Amino acid sequence: MSSHKQLAIVIPFAKGGLQLKETDKPGKPAPGKILLKIIAAGLNPLDFKMHDLDTLIPSYPAVIGSDYAGVVEDVGEGVTDWKKGDRIMMGSVGGAFQQYAIIENDPFIVRIPDDMSMAAAASIPIAFTTAAIGLFAEGPHGLGLNTSLSWDKPAAGKSAIIISASSSVGQYAIQLLKFLGVTTIVAYASQRHADYLKELGATDFVDRNTVSIAALPNHFFTKFDIVFDAFASYEAMAAGCDLLRNGGGFTTVIPSWDPFPPELAERFAKGSKRVAKIIASYGVDSNTQALGHLVVKNFAELFSKGIVKPNRVEVLPGGLEGVIEGTERHRQGKVSGVKLVALPHGVSE
Repeated sequence: MSSHKQLAIVIPFAKGGLQLKETDKPGKPAPGKILLKIIAAGLNPLDFKMHDLDTLIPSYPAVIGSDYAGVVEDVGEGVTDWKKGDRIMMGSVGGAFQQYAIIENDPFIVRIPDDMSMAAAASIPIAFTTAAIGLFAEGPHGLGLNTSLSWDKPAAGKSAIIISASSSVGQYAIQLLKFLGVTTIVAYASQRHADYLKELGATDFVDRNTVSIAALPNHFFTKFDIVFDAFASYEAMAAGCDLLRNGGGFTTVIPSWDPFPPELAERFAKGSKRVAKIIASYGVDSNTQALGHLVVKNFAELFSKGIVKPNRVEVLPGGLEGVIEGTERHRQGKVSGVKLVALPHGVSE
């Protein structure tokens, strides 16, 4: 392959399938831009939804993928925060499933700690951001439980349940609820993940293969202060409403393009139950921006002190070609308890 070419997973036209292709390698970054060598790219359910629904893709051919971890190759004029060789991670809607990318000098880029692998770093941006915004940021996208990123356990004494707790987002939600000081943290997931989720901070566990989502509210004698829906089905939202005490907070990963069912909205309103519909970006509004700056400033400490542990990862074989199989696994709901990660150059470092 020519030094001016690279490999990328390309969608040639709307809903046109994922294809491994040679494309032009990006050149010198323009002012305010960064040329990133992508070492690891995380997969998300968002990927197949973008393809299947033809959403959030401005033009074709397109490269999707939203979790980046890599090494700075070059910087454009005016970029002073980063230099060649810096290890960074970031989340963005699209562009990660290729070997090189031009990215914005985004204020929410995070330096990868020296003792964190690239594959582990690729598990963090979108999923961690989703959990952090949903719990910490002020509304409408979060419950406002820790807008200042306080270490003083501001939710001590409260109770929470996470639906789809073994998902990437669910795993980070458990850790952040523990950081908040939440006393009771119930994980709803497959039994095979119970021990690991308890290691992350869950205090109790309910097996989804034994208790259906619809039956979940009847499984408990008390209601919860916080319900985190990391599954985003109508059934999960309905159960979440019934699980939540009056005045409590419900946060969900339901996509921005899905309207909140009116009948459910009415049920939440009757109990003065707060609802936060998460958008996984610190740039959405002033509330998420403020939180994002705090996360960037404090991430190294959160990691070094074990407050935040990356997802367990499964590195897909075949470099970028593994994205095709991994995306199909997400589409079929066959990913559980791990983050799928592709290595665009075939090696992790």
